[in-house]
Amino acid sequence: MMRVAVDVDGVIADIFAGVRTAQDLGEAMREPGFFTRLQPIAGALEGLLAIARAYDVIVVSSAMHVPHAFAEKFAWLRRHLPWLEPDRIVFCGDKRVVAAEVLIDDGSHHLATFGGHGILFASPLNADDPWPHRVERWSELLDAVSAYAVRR
Repeated sequence: MMRVAVDVDGVIADIFAGVRTAQDLGEAMREPGFFTRLQPIAGALEGLLAIARAYDVIVVSSAMHVPHAFAEKFAWLRRHLPWLEPDRIVFCGDKRVVAAEVLIDDGSHHLATFGGHGILFASPLNADDPWPHRVERWSELLDAVSAYAVRR
């Protein structure tokens, strides 16, 4: 079964609410409690479950650069995705180590080093990014993943 890795921040969890610039986001992320206060992106919880019904899903997150991020992100995932087993959660510093065929992320720098197919999830910080495989919302993701599965 094809494995699909899905980023947390900016794809499942809305890190952009109330943030205007990359600098504002960087400062906000360093505040303890930032990750636990996030809301899910519209359609993310239902969309992730739909993808998980069709594919082997893991969630991945860079959590090594901010001291409180690991614990806060793990608690957030357990609260919002109680059906996701803890062994399906991968925290890393560099996503090129993730073993999956597809990575859905809002950062093309992660997709560029990933060994599989990268799908860029639209965000305010990547609006001008020319990544060739891009989705604007969760309602498009299952179709994008399925189209890749058929082509491979």
